[in-house]
Amino acid sequence: MKVLFIIGLLLFSTISIDVYGANPADWQLEKQTKHVSIYTRDKPNSKFLQVKAEVTLSANWTKVIAQFSDENKCWDWQGRCSSVNIIKKINESDRLIYTVIDMPWPVSNRDFLFYAALSFNSATKVTNLTLTPAEDVDYPSDLVRAKSNIHYVITPMSEELTQLNILMHTEFGGDIPASFVNSKLVDELFIDIEALTSLVMVK
Repeated sequence: MKVLFIIGLLLFSTISIDVYGANPADWQLEKQTKHVSIYTRDKPNSKFLQVKAEVTLSANWTKVIAQFSDENKCWDWQGRCSSVNIIKKINESDRLIYTVIDMPWPVSNRDFLFYAALSFNSATKVTNLTLTPAEDVDYPSDLVRAKSNIHYVITPMSEELTQLNILMHTEFGGDIPASFVNSKLVDELFIDIEALTSLVMVK
């Protein structure tokens, strides 16, 4: 399995997005376990909430990174992912990706067109994966096109401990009620995180 494109060639030393947001006080803790904390907050000019997760994984960071594979398939831990297609490999660190997700009934499925950008700090081994909408690309489909900004930060804490931070916000498009989506965001993300934990946890 190829792992996050080719991380050994990437030598970026800074995090391009503030995972915690400009004002931490804006975040509301929605769900917390021993290893997972999930927060939400309002997003200016959007009906949909922004979501943040802080996850401590009992696994080596290389095992965590392996779950973000660079292949034409859904990540194993993302339950609602239906399909993934890498449309173009722009360079060693950037990809153009098309993906489809299964939305909960009665909402129709959504598709996304992403630029995926990777950075890796060779000194700290902190890895950043950023997904942003590829709004300048014409890629028609019969599905409702959603737009999402997602940022993953994977930080090795020790040989068997890894910190994963997630920041995400999605505009789902169509006439879907924002209240319906917002009520499910935390639980859906938590289910995915639990699936990831099961895949990488130290036995």
